[in-house]
Amino acid sequence: MDPLWKAGVDAYSIANIEAAPRLVRGMIRRGMKSGMPPDYHARSLVLTRDEKAWKAVLQATDDKWPVVVRWDASGKITARYTGPFDARALERFTRQ
Repeated sequence: MDPLWKAGVDAYSIANIEAAPRLVRGMIRRGMKSGMPPDYHARSLVLTRDEKAWKAVLQATDDKWPVVVRWDASGKITARYTGPFDARALERFTRQ
């Protein structure tokens, strides 16, 4: 199980495939899901539009690393982490 889920964090994996041709998007989705445990399927989102808007909201500036955010009930981002996500990063993120 994912370390965020173990820590009680409601986590989702989001991939944006807006740049991929529409013809291959279905293959990309199937390939992504076939490479992950079934428990992750319900927590995996694939976006096909509005990539620039999402990147602006999440302040994602480097496609090399994941962006992990936490927001409150009003939708305000209360914590953000970008970089290789390991146990130390998880500890810092969940303490904030």
